Amino acid sequence: MIITTENFLNMFTMLQFLFLGFLFAWDMERREYFWIRVVLSSLISIGLSFLFYSMDLGNEVVSGSLNYLLIYLFGILSLAACYNTHFSSIAFAATVAYTVRHMIYLFWQLIMYVIYWFDSSMSPSDSVNWVQALIAICCALVAIPGVAYLYKRVKIFPDIVLPSAGLITVCLLSLFIDNVLNMFVITAKLADQDKYLLFIFNAVNTMSCFMVLLMLFDLVSQGSLRKEMAFIKQMNYEEKKQYELSKENINIINIKCHDLRHQIRNLKESGQVVSKEQLQSIEDAIRIYDTRVKTGNESLDVVLQEKSLLCKKNNIVFNCIIDGQSLDFMDESDIYSLFGNIVDNAIDSVMKLENKDERVITLKIKKTAGGVFAYEENKYAGKIVFKNGLPQTDKDDVMYHGYGLKSVMMTTKKYKGTMKINTEKNFFVISIYIPTEER
Repeated sequence: MIITTENFLNMFTMLQFLFLGFLFAWDMERREYFWIRVVLSSLISIGLSFLFYSMDLGNEVVSGSLNYLLIYLFGILSLAACYNTHFSSIAFAATVAYTVRHMIYLFWQLIMYVIYWFDSSMSPSDSVNWVQALIAICCALVAIPGVAYLYKRVKIFPDIVLPSAGLITVCLLSLFIDNVLNMFVITAKLADQDKYLLFIFNAVNTMSCFMVLLMLFDLVSQGSLRKEMAFIKQMNYEEKKQYELSKENINIINIKCHDLRHQIRNLKESGQVVSKEQLQSIEDAIRIYDTRVKTGNESLDVVLQEKSLLCKKNNIVFNCIIDGQSLDFMDESDIYSLFGNIVDNAIDSVMKLENKDERVITLKIKKTAGGVFAYEENKYAGKIVFKNGLPQTDKDDVMYHGYGLKSVMMTTKKYKGTMKINTEKNFFVISIYIPTEER
């Protein structure tokens, strides 16, 4: 085996790839003894990369392509050894890292080709010198903002599960562009007058890598959106079943409470030996459940009565000024979902307020010219972070929280309405307008 400077450069290539790979996978679920795994897997991969470059399969393109393929595979194995997540997530982070590293290298190579035009004594294929090292450092510094941007984009997808066919296709395309095409370029034996073709080939390769990144993120975005839509649909289906159950239960409770109040009144009038204090205590207790709400819309009555009980339980003042008949054009399950999610979000918010006197929720629904206007207001504590126009959940379980307002937006759009959220002066205000002129 012949050891050259290229063997050490191959180790440096693996080190760069691993650094970017671990950076993009940073927020994924880690395995036990994470740092020990990082050190051991990295040392093994870097050590093996030293040997990869000495492979000689009789063809420079084949040998070089196999070398970089092994770097890619061992990089994935290193990440898989350290992170306890779906393989698609590992492959995504690794492919992004590998493509970004290759783009930085191509950018460096482009600059070296330009230098070669003006000084034929220098070439990107020459042994390492101080000019190449300095340009490499400059390229790395220039790439920092782009890497930081991609890191933020990767963080958007905490649990990536791509369609296997799409993942394999894009990864193979990335490997072909990053490795095989580049090996053809750097091993091309062109005449001096055709050296500008190297620049053109390199520029095309760089743009191809850029397109691979666009395809990767677009594929993941679509997969994430499909997963989110499926979850919201399932949530709406469960809400529909919950509405039917709540409607039945609240009717039963109201009937029972109504009967009990009549029985208590009869006891008072009959003169039986039961203290008025005891009767009053019983009546006060059941009054909590006899919170019959009459808005003019049965579906809205159900959701408001259910949420009123929850507010009373948590000592939250729930103020309502509502014209329920203005919502008659909406499906029952949509009314339950829309206003149930709005009030649930408000309850979660005010429960975080230390001052219990500030735990007040105000909901207004009224008919306006050409449509219906709904308004909800409550105070909140802390800071609200928005993404795509919606507040982000501050709960640890992002998989099962944060979809309430997304569902509200979807229901609003279903009826061609508009939704606006304002968070000035620590008041959370959601305003919804749904047109009714065309109905």
